[in-house]
Amino acid sequence: MTSTLLRTLCRTSTTTPHKIRTLSTMGALGMPDFPFKRSSGLDPPIDLLNSLFDGSAAWLVTKYNDVCQVATDQRLSKERHRPGFPELNANGKIAAKQRPTFVDMDPPEHTKYQGMVESVFTQEHVDSLKPYIQKTVDDLLDKMKKKGCEKGPVDLIQEFALPVPSYMIYTILANAIRTNGSSTAREALEELKDDLVSRLATEQIKTGNLSKEDAVQMAFLLLVAGNATMHPDQLAELKSDPTKWASPFVEELCRYHTASAMAMKRTAKEDLEIGGRLIRAGEGIIASNQSANRDEDVFPDPDNFDMHRTFSKDALGFGFGPHRCIGEHLAKTELRTVFATIFIKVPDLRLATAMGELGCTPLERDVGIIKLPMTW
Repeated sequence: MTSTLLRTLCRTSTTTPHKIRTLSTMGALGMPDFPFKRSSGLDPPIDLLNSLFDGSAAWLVTKYNDVCQVATDQRLSKERHRPGFPELNANGKIAAKQRPTFVDMDPPEHTKYQGMVESVFTQEHVDSLKPYIQKTVDDLLDKMKKKGCEKGPVDLIQEFALPVPSYMIYTILANAIRTNGSSTAREALEELKDDLVSRLATEQIKTGNLSKEDAVQMAFLLLVAGNATMHPDQLAELKSDPTKWASPFVEELCRYHTASAMAMKRTAKEDLEIGGRLIRAGEGIIASNQSANRDEDVFPDPDNFDMHRTFSKDALGFGFGPHRCIGEHLAKTELRTVFATIFIKVPDLRLATAMGELGCTPLERDVGIIKLPMTW
């Protein structure tokens, strides 16, 4: 995919004025269905305009600066119950009717609820977890090596990539959590310990600032989000000096493979312009941080993976603005630890199948690997 293809409704130009068009004037464009299918297992899609599953339309924002505007403009709303909010499928419509988590709230509610949990996701607190993260990585790799691959390839996702973030988010949420699901998060609220769920219970629920239902939703949200951050990959240079290259490798990895590419959705609360286009109140917007991460005006040669890249602006893999992912520091620290360790512990680690045969997520969903057979 070349990033020049990613020019849709909100293209920014300093030389050519844009004719103002609204969604109601664009019905004849024959917009393809959205979300677009990825070109292949690991490659982003190349299609352009978007018509949603129910036949409704939404603006697709693709340029870096425009995506940043969408992420910060208070004239846009994150609340999914508002008319025109773009849902990607029927399940999204159903979910929009449920009790929202703080990521689907506007200020001041979003600020209030996020403030209840953000202290345990600061860089300072995550740094205090580094010894535990390192021990978790070491123990899982040692267990995997002991199991061996003599009887066949080992699925690195199940044996290592999934457990690392799972163990960490479970530890942060509550020592009582043992299995997935909000019911276990609810049970954890009954056991007051020095963890995030206990803090929600003691500092927020008992003081009346937060209902138990809200706390369960917040715990479930963080539990799910913490399990979806890892994308194992390998490069010869990284393997030659993992300690040196782990950090820049992770930064480029989070730009190149945008794991959550379709989560930045909004609806306009009033008329406004983005990239020279008039957005009417009540119209939906999908801002593609995946496309923004391949914007050649910001990231030269964006379709090439280059861990030597110098970043003049942040990549948007974890979002931007007030709704930037609260777990970014934790996720990146986990990834740095993993890639600084895995090729030292298992230097001969290699794929046991061709790249084209990897088990990837469905093409219409966010990029991800669901099965990664490895040998050594």
